[in-house]
Amino acid sequence: MRFNDGLTLFSLLNGDNNDTRNNILKSLYILEVHKGSAIFECEPYDYAYNTNKMDNTLEKICRVIDKREKVIFKKIQAECGREVDCLIFTFYDDMSVYAGGTKVIGKNMTINF
Repeated sequence: MRFNDGLTLFSLLNGDNNDTRNNILKSLYILEVHKGSAIFECEPYDYAYNTNKMDNTLEKICRVIDKREKVIFKKIQAECGREVDCLIFTFYDDMSVYAGGTKVIGKNMTINF
């Protein structure tokens, strides 16, 4: 299932789109759900996604995803009507692909360079 352009994890979790504060979840775009995996593309939206300190940015994303795991998987499954047990991320810096990441239910998120 492909999602409409612009569906972020922030909006999926009922974030207020009129909120002008920085939030890392605004940078995580859900592209599609395929064979039990939700596929994300992550690129700078605001200063919370700092491309000058990508290691810190990735640590922050891992912390948030691990902390909010249950609600994230529940919302994605409700949105697409399918079982989802894995999140796959592609992280971009200003110019290119920087890293990839994987989150499996019950496991800590991993980053691959």
